[in-house]
Amino acid sequence: MKHKNKKNPDWHFPWWTKRTSPDTNGAPTYDFNKEIAFTLLVGGVAEFLLSLCVILSFSAALDGNLNQGITGSLMTLSSVIVSGVSYCVFKEKINLPQGFGILIILVAVVLLSVFALPNTDSELGGDIKVQAEEASGAGSLLLVIIYGFTCALLFSVLSLLTKHLMTNKGVAGDVVGYTFYFVEGFIGTVCLVITTLCGSGLYELTVSSFFTVELASLAGLASGVLLSYSIATGIAGVALSIFHSNAAIQTAFLYFVLGQQITKGQSWGIVLALVGTCTLTLGEQI
Repeated sequence: MKHKNKKNPDWHFPWWTKRTSPDTNGAPTYDFNKEIAFTLLVGGVAEFLLSLCVILSFSAALDGNLNQGITGSLMTLSSVIVSGVSYCVFKEKINLPQGFGILIILVAVVLLSVFALPNTDSELGGDIKVQAEEASGAGSLLLVIIYGFTCALLFSVLSLLTKHLMTNKGVAGDVVGYTFYFVEGFIGTVCLVITTLCGSGLYELTVSSFFTVELASLAGLASGVLLSYSIATGIAGVALSIFHSNAAIQTAFLYFVLGQQITKGQSWGIVLALVGTCTLTLGEQI
């Protein structure tokens, strides 16, 4: 393939790899790289599934009257997974303070999961309605935890694919982020069109909620691209752990602003998540 961009002849899509020698006319030539294209496609699908699991988890938390920040807090587990794989595969070293920070985050995840369901104090402990509500809350909590851990696994896959493409294939981290979100957006648009044709989709949105969704999409795109770049150029596990401090902030925000329930155990989990993140951030200076 001959390059078409005359203004910037060195620019090319990430799934095209530049040949070592140009063609007879001196123009740069490129070959289609199936591995890079497939990896980017898998990453985009994983990004879509991650967003879907987050939405399902939020919905389950809302049904069970649980704090929706639990999902984001459980996703901090991905920093531990990525740190371990990066140490084995990419030979990224983790010092003692950073390892301690990862351990603290693990404890925070346990606290946020185990103590997520508030105790129900009622004189009518044997009342059928109370028991049904408790069972419903426990079922919702189980779904939230399952979706949360699934999100952590998918997030780990995305982070490791980004690191692989940057380290082994020479693809820029921000380009990886853009491509993942492009694939996710394409799949999401197809699903939106199908659901709208079936009588749902856009019909479920008001004007204000539509613009809220668009704002959230832009914020998600910006955060995803910046995270991909930091993972690709830095220590993946540390970058993820810093990113996951948003889970504690989100849980606290939902409690103070939206009035969603939070337990004492979760409060300690939020504090530990922040402490673990700070330890990972300042690991080199400790």
